[in-house]
Amino acid sequence: MDIAFLATDRLETPAVSVRDRSFLLGDGCFETLFVRAGKAEGISEHLGLLRQSANTLGITGFPKDAALRAAMEEAASSASGDASIRITLSR
Repeated sequence: MDIAFLATDRLETPAVSVRDRSFLLGDGCFETLFVRAGKAEGISEHLGLLRQSANTLGITGFPKDAALRAAMEEAASSASGDASIRITLSR
């Protein structure tokens, strides 16, 4: 399942340009969460780490924690069995 935001807006159809700085230059950050029984583990901690990394790299203009949390919970609930969720932020 793919969920994407452009700045703070959730996109209907997720798409990332091949010219995106995170792909071209590695300019971004990510967090990976473990999913067990349809629940992502440690969401609050991972959101804190993601924000800290974004602040360190000067990445701004991304969704509020509530929107990211809702997207993670949605993705986790669609998983069957153990899975992982990767959240990637790029400029």
